[in-house]
Amino acid sequence: MDSDSLVVWLFAMTLIVGAAIGVWQWTRVKQAKRTNEHSVATTPQAGPDPRA
Repeated sequence: MDSDSLVVWLFAMTLIVGAAIGVWQWTRVKQAKRTNEHSVATTPQAGPDPRA
């Protein structure tokens, strides 16, 4: 196997896996917003509540 084709294959697989994870996270955020649950992407801040 030629090293150039290996680089192209690895790039393509990384792109596909990254896109799949991105779509999965996006659907999780949409579901969390729909059911009024918190997710990492919908939580406005991390740490203690400054109003407490």
